[in-house]
Amino acid sequence: MEKINDSVKQRIRSITNNKRILIIILIFLFLVLYVGTHFKRIFFISVLTVIGSLSLIYVRFIKEAYVLGVELVMFATILCGYAYGPVVGGIVGFITIFVSQIYSGRFKLSTFISIVFVPVIGIAASFFYFYPINRVGIILVLIYDIFILPLYYITGSRISSVIIYFATHILFNIWLFDSIAPGVLKIMGV
Repeated sequence: MEKINDSVKQRIRSITNNKRILIIILIFLFLVLYVGTHFKRIFFISVLTVIGSLSLIYVRFIKEAYVLGVELVMFATILCGYAYGPVVGGIVGFITIFVSQIYSGRFKLSTFISIVFVPVIGIAASFFYFYPINRVGIILVLIYDIFILPLYYITGSRISSVIIYFATHILFNIWLFDSIAPGVLKIMGV
């Protein structure tokens, strides 16, 4: 029995004497503990970011579909900001709008307006976590649209396109935030 204890003690000494191995073990333990406790959060942030980023890819293939307000960028941004705070909301907002515009093939002047203001909506969502998500989501989408659509018009979008976008964007997001968002938040554990 003493022979086994001496052997174990000797191995522990050799590991602790080798600082590289000790540092690697500590980093590994930290990552396991960190990722293990935050896995659900990392998973949902990643999934919502990917879904939001890919949600405008249809615009690349359907001519004139760019006037439709059917996208998941705002949904992903608002949910992440609401659930995980202003930093996550802002980052998810920036990534999703930037990547979705690249995938849509519609990178133009008005895109820069969205790249600035979508992250602001993600940040703002975090400050209303004490209200129901359906109200927060719909109100923030309305505020975004009321503020952003005149800027789209000023930068060259046709008034008919702006009106169609506004109507479809509001209706689609009312459906998303009334029907889908509360269930997604429950699954997210919020």
